[in-house]
Amino acid sequence: IIMARMIAGKITGKVGDLIYSSKNETNYVKHAPKKTLKAPSEKQLIQWKKFAIVMHFLSPLKTLLNENCRGNPKRSGLHNAMKKNLLDSITGEYPCFSLDYSKVSLVSGKLWMPPVEMAYDAKSNELLLSYECQQSYNADLDDELIALIYCPELSHYWYQINTGLQRYEQIGALKLPEEVIGQEIQIWLYFRGGLDQFSNSVYIGKVSTQKSNP
Repeated sequence: IIMARMIAGKITGKVGDLIYSSKNETNYVKHAPKKTLKAPSEKQLIQWKKFAIVMHFLSPLKTLLNENCRGNPKRSGLHNAMKKNLLDSITGEYPCFSLDYSKVSLVSGKLWMPPVEMAYDAKSNELLLSYECQQSYNADLDDELIALIYCPELSHYWYQINTGLQRYEQIGALKLPEEVIGQEIQIWLYFRGGLDQFSNSVYIGKVSTQKSNP
């Protein structure tokens, strides 16, 4: 059965037991995996379970993670983050694995990321943020602080918020999305500058948000 197609000199798909693909103007061919009736080993089940947890967690951030690695076309940002988090952030025993959010790695880069102090204002449903300002070769005054908010109880569980807060301001408030009010959320921050420059993302903790009294 022929299931391949040619596009501008590139062949993709399946021909017999061969699978063709193309990446970075290079064509690849490999044998299709053979079906087996052998039951997977416990080691395989453990790895599949870990992979499924991390992939479910990270896949909505694919665009951001790939932008983070855009300067290196040979690296996939999602693949890079998958590799780091499979090694560092899984906790628990099979089959009850979970993520240690304090060890999660999201974006990475050379911009300076200062320690950030955070407080939650329940009346305004805002995060109050403060940090030190430093200008150097890897920190510009107009770098913008970005928030990544994770709420596993919601179907749309990732929120990226451009705070509009620039490095020189040192203090500001982040209004939380209405959807997360009344939920527990996990929060990461990072700075982003010109020419797709990033800092490392930093986990700053969890917050149990509260619905305002009528």
